[in-house]
Amino acid sequence: LGPVGLFTGYLPPVFWQVRLGWQARGDALWHNGGTGGYCSFVGLDRRRGVAVAVLANAARSVDAVGFKLLGRLTAGTTQGKGT
Repeated sequence: LGPVGLFTGYLPPVFWQVRLGWQARGDALWHNGGTGGYCSFVGLDRRRGVAVAVLANAARSVDAVGFKLLGRLTAGTTQGKGT
């Protein structure tokens, strides 16, 4: 999932980058979605070897939960090592 530039027609906040539908926030790459009353979030930190997936059977965003999990899992890791 290397950088390919900004997706035409989408202007993310200054601290984010878009990579073929994946967005970057700090060291994390993430993607979310939803359809028909379901929501999802996938986030990963390749440098630390940590990833999370959050699935919900509700139309509410699960992004905050995903980012919090990813933050807690990466808080105690160092580069190249997951716990």
